[in-house]
Amino acid sequence: MACCLIKNVEIPECVSTIVIPTSLTNGTYQVTLTDRFNKKYNVDAEVDEDGFLIIDTSMFPVGVLTRYSGVSMLEVFSDCTRQVLNICDTEYGYITLTFYNSDNTGLNPYSDNSTFTLCCN
Repeated sequence: MACCLIKNVEIPECVSTIVIPTSLTNGTYQVTLTDRFNKKYNVDAEVDEDGFLIIDTSMFPVGVLTRYSGVSMLEVFSDCTRQVLNICDTEYGYITLTFYNSDNTGLNPYSDNSTFTLCCN
């Protein structure tokens, strides 16, 4: 069952934007982040015309997205229905995020280094 697969992503803790390739259509979605204490944080996020989910990390409370946070689970909803995310030609039901300490240099030579983009390599 593809909907149960989990994508694990490690992200530098100092980024202001997280970009995830998906197969979702352009629009606004609800993102739910569940921390290791089972506390849920809900924010809106946009999917652009290319299917990239763009998450503004400043929408979450300070301290939620740090190396001390542990593993968090990210889910994407539309009209209260959890969306399956097609990332790099594989369908995932969940994304787990782990943040690590970084000086934020060298993330992507083609960006402003405040954005983390999940790449298909």
